[in-house]
Amino acid sequence: MNKKFALLSLTALTALAVTGGTALAATNLRTNQSADQAKIGKMNRQRPAELTEAQRAEMVAKQNEMKAKFAPIEAAITAGDYNAWVTAQKALDENCPLLAKITKDNFNRYVESFKLRQQAEAIDQELGLERGFGGRHGGVGLGLGLGQGRGRAVNNGSTAQ
Repeated sequence: MNKKFALLSLTALTALAVTGGTALAATNLRTNQSADQAKIGKMNRQRPAELTEAQRAEMVAKQNEMKAKFAPIEAAITAGDYNAWVTAQKALDENCPLLAKITKDNFNRYVESFKLRQQAEAIDQELGLERGFGGRHGGVGLGLGLGQGRGRAVNNGSTAQ
């Protein structure tokens, strides 16, 4: 009887210790997550430094330069002209990965994708959604591999999600 009682007591204490340890770990995890979330929230609330007139002028000049570089690409896409698009892409980047992915056969789908992105941008503006330089995801929206890799083929050949 004493052996049974001792075994049951030991089992109960072990279960209690495991339960307590799990609860403590969960509490610490929640506390750490809350602290991290508070830090992120604080960072998001900080206002960016105001730009000087010289900095603002430099930023606008760079934006205009980028727009000018991409204008022939956008014009070719808008016109649905595959050959002009290839020429414009090669002028900007001879090794652009899109040149291997977009063919004469699937160029119409690429044009459709471009037009849908333009429609999405128009809706975002209509809704008053803020947009920084380079678009919603930091890219120029032409599929030139400048974005975050979301939904695009990545270097290892897999698709990012």
